[in-house]
Amino acid sequence: NDTIYNHLPYMPFPSSWPTYLPKDMVADWFEAYAWAMEINFWTGTELVGGSYDACAGRWNALVRHTDGTERTLHPKHLVFANGLVGSAHVPELPGLKDFAGEVMHTTEFSNGADWRGKKALVIGTRTSGHDVAQDLHCNGCDTTIVQRGETMVLSIDPSAKLTYGVYNGVPIEDGDLFASTNTKPIVKKNLQLLTARMVDNDRKTIEGLVARGIKFTTGEDGAGHQWMVRTRYGGYYLDAGCSQLIVDGEIGLLQFDAIERFGAGGALLRDGSVEPADLIILATGFVSQEVVVRRLLGNEIADKIGPVWGLGPDGEMNNMWKRTAQEGLWFVGGSFATCRTYSRYVAMSIKAIEEGMLAKSVS
Repeated sequence: NDTIYNHLPYMPFPSSWPTYLPKDMVADWFEAYAWAMEINFWTGTELVGGSYDACAGRWNALVRHTDGTERTLHPKHLVFANGLVGSAHVPELPGLKDFAGEVMHTTEFSNGADWRGKKALVIGTRTSGHDVAQDLHCNGCDTTIVQRGETMVLSIDPSAKLTYGVYNGVPIEDGDLFASTNTKPIVKKNLQLLTARMVDNDRKTIEGLVARGIKFTTGEDGAGHQWMVRTRYGGYYLDAGCSQLIVDGEIGLLQFDAIERFGAGGALLRDGSVEPADLIILATGFVSQEVVVRRLLGNEIADKIGPVWGLGPDGEMNNMWKRTAQEGLWFVGGSFATCRTYSRYVAMSIKAIEEGMLAKSVS
């Protein structure tokens, strides 16, 4: 049950809840969770900048509310729990500025209802690209998805569920322990075995996609999408129905390297033809967390801590769930399950520092 795997710390979802939770249930649960756990929180508030006062051992953190008012706070610890990526990545594609139609990133997309009877190009074949393409198609928009790099595609059920096999037949606390204590080589070997099973499960879909021209991959050394999550946090699509639409030709497919440049009417192809479009959606991902840190906390701190996420030389995730080279700076990210496990370690580490049992930083 996916709901079980995604319990929050200390307060599991009700056992009567469905396997897949709609967004409104999750949002309401967050509100109930914050009340029950007595979490002090502000909504509509953005961190706009900060610096560390080493003498005082605290941050000068400037926050801005939705009404425009600002306030400087002085916490001892600053925890980035804002996911693993930052703002939308909008690449400069050749000729895109000449396009006469509308261009938007997937973060700006709400639904395809306004594009019925129009033509759309979706640049990118990972999760957001497929989801947007499927929505546009379902709303009667003639849609073509454009592949820029190799992609792993796998079914949600049964393949993606294999990832949670460690939890089968054991209490969730034991499953969390199993999932968090394996070393890098063992994790990779396990994922290679799982990925082989996933490919076998999804062979018909994969063969259909490849026949249509999709560049398919099983990732580094065949370790699949979960290794992609650990190393780059992207590069795959959990199939929610778009794959069959591509296989059946309901959604078009175009390779990016077939495009010479973009023009007023759409994509100008290297063979001299034009792929017409009224809308271009950029499913081109997001800037990294390091970019966010550099923008908010400055170059000195960004350079001091280095990369955030991805596997480090010690086989652990870079700067995640542990002390960083910058005193008082922490990062928490990943899935609900990951945060359920590791947020406790961060909390214990902070308490240990405040009790004088642990050094304030690793440097």
